[in-house]
Parts: sequence; structure tokens; C-alpha cells
Amino acid sequence: MPFGFLSSIIVPINTSFDEIKRIQEQIHQQSIELGISILGGHTEISQSVKTPLVSGHMLGFVPQDFVVPNKLTEEEVILAIGYTGAEGTGIIISEAGDLIHSALNNEEIEEGKRIGTQLRIVDLALDLNRRFQPSLIHDATEGGVYGALYEIIAFGKLSIELYNQPRISIVTEKLASWLQFNPFRLISSGMIIVSATEKKALHILDYLKKEQIPCEKIGKIGTDKGILTLNGQVLDKPKGDEISTALKNLAKIRKGKK
Repeated sequence: MPFGFLSSIIVPINTSFDEIKRIQEQIHQQSIELGISILGGHTEISQSVKTPLVSGHMLGFVPQDFVVPNKLTEEEVILAIGYTGAEGTGIIISEAGDLIHSALNNEEIEEGKRIGTQLRIVDLALDLNRRFQPSLIHDATEGGVYGALYEIIAFGKLSIELYNQPRISIVTEKLASWLQFNPFRLISSGMIIVSATEKKALHILDYLKKEQIPCEKIGKIGTDKGILTLNGQVLDKPKGDEISTALKNLAKIRKGKK
């Protein structure tokens, strides 16, 4: 369980005290909601950044009986729990403002906002670990689900062979079509990647179905060192997050509207 957080806050020159205080208050409020303590941190003003930058370090503990080994075994099953691009979907809707009505109707906007707030994985990850003790649990953040999958095998001796795509909301699909980005490389905080034996994977799928939590069986562990494939085709290594592509194309649309 997480118990403490340290943050480094770097802000541009001419940032007001009130702006810095607002960032610190947001961190404080979130820590209260999560039941953790602020253990320390650092704040500075620098000409090296153009927008505020916050880097955090979370500390926690896991009882010895529930330590995830993070050791993959050939033929284990890969599960993707949650929605592809959840955080990115929320960011795009927030940044788009009134332009979002060009791509989504009101119901879809609300659904996208809901998905974009389903980012906390701690309770679910601990629950899955306690019940099933899978070989690996990993969160998909920057670089999306493909980035997370590549991180798992990048420096190991095994590969991941995908034969199915993770769950994706129609809202995220519409945004991807509108702003021309790859949703599977979009920041996906809120999604959990699990590797487990076939037997454990079936139990996890049954459990999550009863809990009405989206989960897809998307692939398996293979033997080709450090390679990620989809239906036999090798996928490119991560080159950044598609949120940058989405926001750049959003800016072009906004400029064209003026």
C-alpha cells in the first residue's frame, strides 16, 4: 500500500506564488483523498521550463506474501484491464473546449469525461494481487498500452505476441479519427496490464466480469527476445506519447477556425 509521496515542482520564471501554492494544494488534497502523507519535496523556479513540471516519487509497502514476482514465463496470458487511452481521452476533451462538439455529442462528451477520471489503479491492483497473485502487474501510462507492453519485455529474454486489441471506448476511437493519432499509444493511466498462467487468467476474467470491470485477453508471452508483435507484425518501439500529436492537431483545428 502507498503511504508517502515526495514531489519536485519546477515552474517557469515569473510564475506567481499563488500559482505555486495552487499546485501544492492540489497535491495536498489528492494525498488526503488517497490517505497518504507528504514526506517532503522540492520547489524551484527555472528558465529551463515553459510550463509547470511536477515529478513525484511514491513510497509504499507490500506484505511479503503478496509481492508480485514480475517474472514472465513462456505461454503466460496477457490481460488488459480498463480502457485504452483513458487519461488521454480526458485530457483531449478538457483541452478542446467548445471544439469538442465537432467530434462528439453531449452523451459521448460526458462518457469521455467519466473515462478520463477512472485513473486510480491501486485498489484494484492490490485486490487482484491478493486474490490471484499473477506473475506481473504493470500500469499503462505515457506511451499508452503499446508503450507499457514494450516496457515489460524491452530488457528481457521474452516477447509479447498480441492477437487482440485492448478495450477501447467509442469516444476514444472518435477522438483518434478526428485528431489523427494512434489511441494505443495514447497515455492510458487507469489501465492495468497483467501476465498470468492460463488458469489464473480465466479466474481473473470471470472475477472482473462479475465486477463489471472491462478486461480483454490480448496476447501471450513468446520467446523472441524483446519483441512486441500484433498478429505476427513487429510493432515499432515507443517514440513518445500520442497526446502530443493529438494536441498539435487540435491546435491546428483551432487556428483554422479563427
